[in-house]
Amino acid sequence: MWERTPAQAQGSETSGDAAALKQARERLEQRTGELIRTLEKAGIPRDAIRAGSLSVRPDYVPSPQRGDDTQPPQVRTQLERPITLTLDDLERLPRVLDALTTAGVDALDGVTYGLKDSDAADDRALAQALQRARAKAKLMAKTLDVDLGDVISVEETTAPSFKPQMMMMRAAPKIAPAVHRSIAAARSTSTPGST
Repeated sequence: MWERTPAQAQGSETSGDAAALKQARERLEQRTGELIRTLEKAGIPRDAIRAGSLSVRPDYVPSPQRGDDTQPPQVRTQLERPITLTLDDLERLPRVLDALTTAGVDALDGVTYGLKDSDAADDRALAQALQRARAKAKLMAKTLDVDLGDVISVEETTAPSFKPQMMMMRAAPKIAPAVHRSIAAARSTSTPGST
């Protein structure tokens, strides 16, 4: 979630800047509290909601180009507090999205999907990949009329992980990160002319 102070000419020092910054921080904290309460009412356990650290940074406002206009660049301060959610039940997702919209969240960033216990799924995928590699090796050996030799090498590699992002809602949850693996096929040797 984020809030911004009013824009002002870059480099200008105003006494209202500290007050504007305080007001923006108070608005952000109020909205963050409301969001957390709304999510709890939607059935999300408190320990599944995490409010991240407050971040404060300048936000430069693009100025319109009007020929010889020499207006100084405008800058405002943006305050951000990321909210991270972990959902164990995807059936709750529609209620969570409704709660986020109700709380004024208008963007999601970094939504990821994963498994609670990815080790079991990884083990099943590895066993299936090895079975498939053995079947392919047997087929190649039979087609080439050669004996299948011993396995020389087996290698497991990790494929790049692509995480879909929903840009329609920016300031909220991240669901448990996914671990994706790709299993390289086992290589085998054969002796030409053997049966």
